[in-house]
Amino acid sequence: MLDSIKIGMFIANRRKQIGYTQQQLADKLNVSFQAVSKWENGITHPNIEVLCKLASCLEITVDEILMGA
Repeated sequence: MLDSIKIGMFIANRRKQIGYTQQQLADKLNVSFQAVSKWENGITHPNIEVLCKLASCLEITVDEILMGA
C-alpha cells in the first residue's frame, strides 16, 4: 500500500532540493499549484499521466516516488 504522507514529504523535499516553488513545478507539469500542494500534503497522489514527467522534473525515478525514498 502506498504511504501518501511519506510520498508527499519526499516530493516536497526533492522539489525544494531542486529549487522549484510549487508553482514552478506545477507549470512544468501543466497542473495547478494546488495539485502539487495536495500531493505534498498526502491528500492525493500524482496521476499516472503525470508520474513519469514528475520523476523527470525531480531527477528521480517513478519507483523512488512510489516508495517515498
